[in-house]
Parts: sequence; structure tokens; C-alpha cells
Amino acid sequence: MLQNVHRARCKLPALAAHLLACNPQLIAAVTETIYSCDQQQLKACNQMSLFEPEPSAITTVCFNRVQYAKLMSRNIGEIATFDIPPEQSPDRKASVLGMKI
Repeated sequence: MLQNVHRARCKLPALAAHLLACNPQLIAAVTETIYSCDQQQLKACNQMSLFEPEPSAITTVCFNRVQYAKLMSRNIGEIATFDIPPEQSPDRKASVLGMKI
């Protein structure tokens, strides 16, 4: 069973990190929502007010392999409110994954 668990570093807004730490099962709903939404729905992410990107925390999030693959394969572009590091930065993957979550 532990073979199906994938852990990844994510840079999440502090409130989102707290919610996932208290309720790790929420990652399933988050993954399905991001994977199944269309471009029109993604535009609403630019107007987020509840999950402000700062303050943020780098945390480890547990996924099953399918959830992780869905999030990594989904291209949502960049959300204007998130500051994504350049390509060569070691924190880029954590920031992009956290932006998707």
C-alpha cells in the first residue's frame, strides 16, 4: 500500500497548507477539480481572494500516483497572483505544484 503513495514538496498558501495538514483526504477533491476544469473556470483562479499566495509554506503533500500524475500532466499556465521561480530554480517544481493545488 505504501508503494502507491507519492510525496511531493509543494509551496502552498499558508491556509491551504493548514487545511491539507488537518484533512489530507482533500487532495483527492483538489486533484479532480483541477484535472476536470476547463479554461474558462481556470480564469477564475486569477481572482482568488481566499487563498492568497503569501504567506506561503513549503510542505510535503501525499498523493496516490494517479493524483500526482494528473496534477503534473495538467497545464494551467501561470496564475497572475503566484510568483513562479525561473526554470533553473530548484523550487520551481514545488511552486508550480502548489499553484495547481
